Formats: sequence, C-alpha cells, structure tokens
Amino acid sequence: MIWLKDLYWGEKARSQGKKLVMAAEGGRKGKKDSCWLVTLSVYPEGQLDIFSSGDLRSRLFDPGNMVVLGVARDKAEAFALLEKMTAECLAQGGGAGLKAYFGAKATTDWRGVKP
Repeated sequence: MIWLKDLYWGEKARSQGKKLVMAAEGGRKGKKDSCWLVTLSVYPEGQLDIFSSGDLRSRLFDPGNMVVLGVARDKAEAFALLEKMTAECLAQGGGAGLKAYFGAKATTDWRGVKP
C-alpha cells in the first residue's frame, strides 16, 4: 500500500494510529483491527473510494497499488472524513477534482505515516 504522508485521521482512529495502519497493511481483519480507508479511486472516472479494511482480502483489490488518504474507525467517521477532505480541496482551489488534488500530495510507505 501507498500512504499519504500527511494522512487524514478520524477522531477515533487517531488514538490507535499506527496499529490500524499496520493491521491494514498486514491484511488483518479482526474486530479490534478493523477500520475504514479513504483511497484514490482505481477507476478512471472515479474520485475517491471508501471501504472497510476487511475488504482488502478480496481479489477485487490490489493493495500494492492502492493510495490510502485517510483512516477512520467506522463508516460514519469515514464519511465525515470525506466531507472534511472535500471541503479542504474546495478551499484550496482544487474544485471538484479530488483525485488530482490528493494525487499530487506526497506519499510514503506505512513506516512514514504519522498518527
């Protein structure tokens, strides 16, 4: 997985920071390790995707090429995080181009993520 260097955190997820990142990276899907990820969409016409870390084990996902922008503890927190990210993009002049705006930000591997 590729991680945004200045990762967006949900309020509940921040307290478990690195633990959730390592669990998602390792593909663990236990109840204590579960979280929701906001990623750049892999679809050409898509912007951002939201899904549970438990879905990473599906053959539909290629975690090696996935760019994670945010981590939330539950679905509601993930949608709140998406609202915050969209508002930031609009305020910074990115318009509705979420994928281009966040795709231009610096990335790192999971070791460089700061909670």
